[in-house]
Amino acid sequence: MLLTFTIVFIASMLTVPHEKKRTEGLRLLRAAMREFEGVGMRMEAGFVGLDLLEELVRDAAATAEAQDLARRLADLFLAAGVVVSGAKALAYLQETVANRTVTPPLVGYVKTYVRRAEVYPEAAFKPPAPVGPA
Repeated sequence: MLLTFTIVFIASMLTVPHEKKRTEGLRLLRAAMREFEGVGMRMEAGFVGLDLLEELVRDAAATAEAQDLARRLADLFLAAGVVVSGAKALAYLQETVANRTVTPPLVGYVKTYVRRAEVYPEAAFKPPAPVGPA
């Protein structure tokens, strides 16, 4: 429960436009991800990593870290036993990060899908419809 509160607190820090608080929030997300991994909670570490990725893709200067994290998350979720459709969603996310078409809402979409896949493993992954002019 304390850890859940901590993650929510970190997320709230990220929404504040003050750069010092955002930097601290990103640092705390990285630390929380390492802690989860350290105690063998790979799936939880992966979801914290997706929260981190969602923030990193907002910053063009963090492109390299976002690409590294996207690759790492795919491996982390696979090691945690994510279902095939969840793995496909993560592969799609990794591809969009690599070709720099990822957006924070897309990261959120994949995060929600991977969570849902734990309950509905037979549901096929469908990328979201493109937004904007055709």
